[in-house]
Amino acid sequence: MSINAVISNDISTHIGNFTVNIAFAEEVTDFVISDLTFTAVDGNGLTDISRVLTGSGGNYMVNVSVPADVKGSFSVAITGEVLVSGVAERVVATVKTFRYDTIFDVRTAFLPLRYSDLENEVILPIQFDEDVIWFDKSDLFVKRRAGSLAYLLEHYVRGEDSDYEVVFHPARGTWGAIGVDITGEVIKESDLVREIVNVDPVLISYNNLPGVLADVDTPFMSADGWWNVGLSFEYPVVGFGIHSIITGIDHKRSFIYRGLSLDVEPENVPPAFSSVYAFSEVQGKHCVGDWEYVDLKSTEQGRYFWVKLQPGDNEDDVPEILLKDENGLRPVSVAM
Repeated sequence: MSINAVISNDISTHIGNFTVNIAFAEEVTDFVISDLTFTAVDGNGLTDISRVLTGSGGNYMVNVSVPADVKGSFSVAITGEVLVSGVAERVVATVKTFRYDTIFDVRTAFLPLRYSDLENEVILPIQFDEDVIWFDKSDLFVKRRAGSLAYLLEHYVRGEDSDYEVVFHPARGTWGAIGVDITGEVIKESDLVREIVNVDPVLISYNNLPGVLADVDTPFMSADGWWNVGLSFEYPVVGFGIHSIITGIDHKRSFIYRGLSLDVEPENVPPAFSSVYAFSEVQGKHCVGDWEYVDLKSTEQGRYFWVKLQPGDNEDDVPEILLKDENGLRPVSVAM
């Protein structure tokens, strides 16, 4: 009898300490570190590397501690038996090799994603710890992990000295996830020496499907005489503004507020304009901590929005909020 298992970790080269994940097809017991065989492959191999096994049931993890200023690789195989419902079974698992590198020739970091005002532009900043040259698109490793085909996600590199960025242009109607790593070498500007780039890879999820409203609250008129309507989307979007909607009524002025949380709709609502919350003071400022004023359109992710409309001549007209077909929204879902 045998049981299948998977040894995994998607990062190609680990910068510093890392984990080896082991998943069994069923819950097992009596699985210990001696059931694993570690074999040096190249470089530093297993020298001064410590390994601790944790976990239970069907999921285990080997915490690997790597010393500084070394690089190398080792393989992991499951050679011992485990107990399944009290019966000893051998494990069938593909041997996996893990590579590590703690020699930081050029320290580098991917910074949080940001979004430009241009449609469909997602920007991944890259920060080198010193000025470099000859860094371009060919030095990147971009691999599709899920969703739409990678060729639908156009990208290029721009920047100089120590500050660069990768600009992605996901095509309309696409979604997915990509892994981004730097596999090429760069030239240090200070001494013109070619060096390896050491950076933790990132996983980027993106969603450029049409924005979809999940809920539109019942409009109500607040004490300041303005109509108020709360909106929520099925997933976060970028670019929402008054241009994105049809209000269904004539109105003199309109304002949009973005909920600061992407997970929970704020319990409170933006306050009515009053002597306490003067029109001139509320515009362009945070409101009660949970809402932020949106100027023309939101360049930050938002899932919950608040629309305020000042009625026109007919104050009895009740607004009906609908999304325009071409609303300029860019739904996003980002994991770093």
